[in-house]
Amino acid sequence: MAYRFLHTADWQLGKPFAGFGPERAAQLQGARLEIIPKLADLARREGAADVLVAGDVWDQLEPSDALLRRTLDRLGEQKGVRWWLLPGNHDHYRDEGLWQRLQRIGLPPNVELLLDGQPRELAQGVTLLSAPLKGRRAGRDLTEGFEGRAFEGAVIGIAHGGVQAFGSGDDAGVIDAERAEKAGLAYLALGDWHATKQAGPRAFYAGTPEADDFRTTDQGNALIVDLADADNPVSHRISRYTWSAQQERLSPGEKPDELMDRLFPSGQRLDETLMRLTLTGSTEIAARSAVDEALNEAQDRLFHLDLRTKELSVTADAENVEELLGDGVLGRVARKLAAMQDGPDADEARAALRELTKLARQA
Repeated sequence: MAYRFLHTADWQLGKPFAGFGPERAAQLQGARLEIIPKLADLARREGAADVLVAGDVWDQLEPSDALLRRTLDRLGEQKGVRWWLLPGNHDHYRDEGLWQRLQRIGLPPNVELLLDGQPRELAQGVTLLSAPLKGRRAGRDLTEGFEGRAFEGAVIGIAHGGVQAFGSGDDAGVIDAERAEKAGLAYLALGDWHATKQAGPRAFYAGTPEADDFRTTDQGNALIVDLADADNPVSHRISRYTWSAQQERLSPGEKPDELMDRLFPSGQRLDETLMRLTLTGSTEIAARSAVDEALNEAQDRLFHLDLRTKELSVTADAENVEELLGDGVLGRVARKLAAMQDGPDADEARAALRELTKLARQA
């Protein structure tokens, strides 16, 4: 069947981004609102009139009226695109909750809420079945209700939740990864997992369209789905910010500029990059000083740098200690600290060596 739509989820508008400070948190929050016109542009470009948002449109159950109005304004501005919004676990449906507030504010004509699980017509011969969450935990697989229902043409399902349990008590709400197959769905649009991935036959997570986590790879995408080839949706990256978790093992003799070239390839927008960098291995005391200096410069250019060097040891032979700290008291202290890195006070010794190299740079 010749029908295309855009699958997205987990916008989590209003996410607080605690720990980044007010200015940077506001920038990250703003980027999440900016995904709305980006998604609309992608949908129009790809000939997809419908955008299915598989839950967690908002990050909290009680977003401010200001955020709700700004969201509706942006959705309503996108002509030629129809938005289908499903409650997720962060913004689940409840009596007199945010979904009723939206209705009282007034929905733009191109915004549809999927609150009652009733079938909706997307296009002639294309039916949408939804499984809105009415609590943070479903308590059962809500997609079971997709089975045993007969419709003319193609049927698309949309739901929010995991296809595997991650802890005790989660089993009851796990979505069957084979649901599209069992219910005869042309496609199952899922939300909850923040990476883009296939969950089962014709069942996919779109992931969050604006990356927000160091631990999860392949974020920041939206999926264009063509029912003629529903097992192969096309992923499009639209995220503004890149969250990168890097681990580098250093060895004595390695040049700091080689490390920087690996970490920051030419052309990368550092001011839109958040990096968690873990350095392990060992480096000479003079090279450590140069690495710190290069990373300080990178930190000034990056949007955010979370640097972890607890497991990076420093070698301090007589020649390079004298070159950096001289042959006086500081040099003798450095050699003693270097020897302590293999003992019970290794963490404290490494921290003290870091401070010594900072003193050396400032001298």
